[in-house]
This record gives sequence, C-alpha cells and structure tokens, in this order.
Amino acid sequence: MKWVGEIFLVAGLVGGFVGVGIQNNSVALGGLTAGMAGGYYSLRRLSQTPGGLGESINATRRDIETLSLKLEEFNSGIQQSVSQLLSSLNSLEISVSNLQQNLSESLGQLTTIVSNIQQITVRDFEKAPELHKILETPDMDSFRKRLESLFAGIPYYWYTKNNMANYEGHYASVIYGFLRGAGFQQLIPEDTTNRGRVDLTIVHGSRVYVMEIKVGEGGPEALQHIKDKKYYEKYLGGRSRVYIVGVYFSKDRRNIVDFKWERVQ
Repeated sequence: MKWVGEIFLVAGLVGGFVGVGIQNNSVALGGLTAGMAGGYYSLRRLSQTPGGLGESINATRRDIETLSLKLEEFNSGIQQSVSQLLSSLNSLEISVSNLQQNLSESLGQLTTIVSNIQQITVRDFEKAPELHKILETPDMDSFRKRLESLFAGIPYYWYTKNNMANYEGHYASVIYGFLRGAGFQQLIPEDTTNRGRVDLTIVHGSRVYVMEIKVGEGGPEALQHIKDKKYYEKYLGGRSRVYIVGVYFSKDRRNIVDFKWERVQ
C-alpha cells in the first residue's frame, strides 16, 4: 500500500495525456481524476508520516545545498587548476624568451670573433712568408712581437658589451685563425693527450710548438703546466724539434704580458 498513491498519480497522468491525445474527454477526465486522487493520497500519506511533508522538503533542500557546495568546490578546483596552468605557461614563455635572448647574444659574440679573425688575417696576409721563416728558424722574439701586433690591431669597441677578454678561448681562436690565414696547415686546437689537452699545437716542417694560453698577469705556470702534464711527450722520439710555449694575456690590456718558451728533448 506504500506506493498506491504514486501509482494512481502516474497512471492518472498517463491516462489524461492519452485521453487528450485521442480526443476522448471521458478517458482524459478519468485519468486526471485518478491522478488527483493519487496525488491526494500521496500528500495525505506524507502528512501522516513522522516528519511529514515538511521533513521531505527539508531533506530535499539539504540535498540541493549539498550538491550546490560540491559544485562550488568543483568549480573552485577547476579555477585553481586553470590559474596554475596559466602561471606555468607564463613561466615557460619567460624561460623561452630568456633562452632566445641568450642564444642571440652568444651567436652575436661568435659572429664578432669570426669577423675579427677574418679582418685580421686579411690585413696580415702579405706578411705570411715572413711568419713562416720566423717559425722555421725559430725566432721566438719575433713571433711574440708578431702576436702582439696582431692583438694590438683589434679595435677596443669589439670588446664592448661582451666579456671575451676574460677567456683563454678568445685569444687561442684569434691565434688559430691568424696562423690558418697565413697558410699554416698543421694546426691542432685543443690537442689531446693521455694527460689532458693543450690549447694549440703548431706543426711546421720539422718544428712542433706546443702552446698553453692563460689569462693573467704572467708567471711560470703556463710553461710549467705543459711540463707537468707532458703535453709535448707524444711528439718526442722522432725527427721533429719540439718547443713548449707559455703565453699570458691580460684581460685589461687585451694583449700579451708574458711569453716564455724552451726546447724539450
């Protein structure tokens, strides 16, 4: 008997709609009457149930409030996730922008170095035969003067807005480009051995020059470093005459401040 009212209500409504649809007033009237009876019975039963209709309405209200709170929590979670995603995208965009800027600056410095080497080697190309004779002799004092002249000819503004003068690689790359442009074919930058690597090795005829370049105010360390690591050792035992050369460059003067060499056997 619990669901009698509900059954009459549903059946009445269905009957009413069917009656209207087939244009039969009797069926429609009977259906509506049954529906009203079912609705009355349901309301009466609710009113007789402990808590009655008011309790049912309150329960429904609580369910709606609970659902509303859950929807608010869900919406808040979505908004927070979207905010975090947008923040991450902004950070990524900033990182990409910084990376592009750093790459652009690095490429700019590299282009400047290459341009420097090209201009310098073109200017001194006519002196190449003399330089070959200097290293054939060898005349190391003249070799030092030639390198000093080379670096003295680099315009000061090529060093602005960069820190190239602080790095050994800058000076080594300029010397390498200078010698390559002068026609020296056997140049070995970053020459590796079983003990490490030396900045530049020049092989010219029967002469081998093992060079270590440092940035500082001078001292025996550059030459001593070659001796300690024995970077020259792989060139001994043949017919070549081997020389070790330690060169110091000042980052302020941007030129040679100390030049030491000796022959090793």
